[in-house]
Amino acid sequence: MTEVLLFGDDPSGYREVPSARNLAVSFPLDTAGFLRFSGDGHLRGWTLTYDETLYVIEGELTVTAGGRAVRVAAGSACFIAAGATVDYRASAGTRAFFVIRPRPSGAPA
Repeated sequence: MTEVLLFGDDPSGYREVPSARNLAVSFPLDTAGFLRFSGDGHLRGWTLTYDETLYVIEGELTVTAGGRAVRVAAGSACFIAAGATVDYRASAGTRAFFVIRPRPSGAPA
């Protein structure tokens, strides 16, 4: 299953990042919000137990899973499926909007 999809100007429509399966924190309800990086940021080894969509408003975010990095530039969005273990990297000034949707118990990842 595809875990990270990049949507934007790419004529192919998206880029895929290979699978990685683990469990981590879970969110009981749909959640949305904004991210702003005042300095360079890097979060390593985060395992999602929810589906996540990120839309980059300004700057650039790089999501890496399975050894493959996907660059999400301003004006582009990416989808990360539950079960992915990812690294997030963003430069100072990056702003993004995120939507998190938990997977129902027993739903396939």
